[in-house]
Amino acid sequence: LTISCADHFSSTDAEQINHLRLSVAQRIVSQVRHEDFVTLFDDRSFALLLVKSGDEPLAPETVVRRIEEELKHPFVLADQSVSLSVTIRQIRLTPGTSLEEIVRQMDS
Repeated sequence: LTISCADHFSSTDAEQINHLRLSVAQRIVSQVRHEDFVTLFDDRSFALLLVKSGDEPLAPETVVRRIEEELKHPFVLADQSVSLSVTIRQIRLTPGTSLEEIVRQMDS
């Protein structure tokens, strides 16, 4: 999940940026299961690992739609309403996938 909000990141202080990141993370986490993994990947990106569990695994396409819908709603940053531009990329991991390969897929 790549989140782009460059205008707001450059014009606000670190505390406001961290508040925005936390708000985004909370919205993402609210759309996945407790066994799935969400982490901040870099300044503007989150990584989401959907863990295969149970007889009916959660389809990545379903998760993408739910997260996109949740992130459409504006955030409040420095008393202003902020909408984010969100790009979600699906990356397939296999045993032995390197960090460099993950980053390459995220950037493509």
